[in-house]
Amino acid sequence: MTLAAFFSRITVAFLISCSVFISHSWADELKSVYNELAQKLINDLPIHKKMSIKSLRPEESGLPEDFLLNLIANLEESLLDRSDFEINLINRLSIESVWEEAIEFNNANFEEILGDAKSDILLMVSPRAIADGIEISITAYELSNDNTGKILTSTGTKLLPIDLDSALGVNVTNLNDQMELVINQIQQIGQSGGIISQPTTYAEYYHNARLYRQRGETDLALRNFEQAINSNFLFVDPIEDLLSLAVARYGQRGAQQYYLKKIRMNLPSELQIYGDLFIGSELLDAAKLIASEEISFSPYMSLFMRRHEGPYGADEVIKEAWKNAIKRVHQDYRTGTLQSYYVDSFRAVAGGELATRWSRFVDDL
Repeated sequence: MTLAAFFSRITVAFLISCSVFISHSWADELKSVYNELAQKLINDLPIHKKMSIKSLRPEESGLPEDFLLNLIANLEESLLDRSDFEINLINRLSIESVWEEAIEFNNANFEEILGDAKSDILLMVSPRAIADGIEISITAYELSNDNTGKILTSTGTKLLPIDLDSALGVNVTNLNDQMELVINQIQQIGQSGGIISQPTTYAEYYHNARLYRQRGETDLALRNFEQAINSNFLFVDPIEDLLSLAVARYGQRGAQQYYLKKIRMNLPSELQIYGDLFIGSELLDAAKLIASEEISFSPYMSLFMRRHEGPYGADEVIKEAWKNAIKRVHQDYRTGTLQSYYVDSFRAVAGGELATRWSRFVDDL
């Protein structure tokens, strides 16, 4: 039996073993979403190149490890099915299992295993718990040659309609409470002053990053911002601060490469697109996402409005984007939802007040 065939058999066994985790009451509802995501990737990618799948970790996604394993298994199943089993998909868990067995029994060609394990494309899965279920997006990254980190395609955000509390024991309200707790921790740590020598939490890394930035120690500030944002918290001002420092340190082009290759793939999908727009993606691309209602993240809409000159004289896509952005940002600003996405809530005022002023004219656009 060839090594590739052996991997395929392990992959199938793994998929079958994981399938029992999902309750039949909602598994069928999710299948169409998995298939839609898979079809998008198959349409956009060279399926004969070696691909591997990786998901955010439990501490980054706020979701149980067993569910994340099952999520990957279902996506693999859909990718295999939708490609008529032509996709060259590497199951990372299978590779790791074979590698461990080879070490234990000393009975395999290590170079051959390494060759099979190496991927050309990484499919990075970003799931996040929200009130209506789980939002999921998949971004494909180039892993070969000088283009490592280049984004090849993205599925956009899709909803898996899961009752999180009953199915997974995840209470979304708790996630929002955790964001409030982080803000309180940042405020308390800020009162004490001084660099924390061995930071371990979001608040401690963020505190250190701000102090290093004030001192002009850019590299240390960047390092601490990187650690702070490597979580599931949807705070946008640390992203702005990190990218502004990166531009000062590396220049605009260098900062874009730094963001794409080192930062983006570890962020929740909302922060990925926010970072894209902040670091220089086309405003028309943002307008299309907002106009088609593919994105409803109010800080992203606020950033779009602040960076665009206005809807008058613009084409229909821009006008529709402005209408949607005005309504959502104005609503979230009034309820305090917009402010909750900022560590420093005052930084939400510019976009909130802009939307408030435009809200009187939205019906005339």
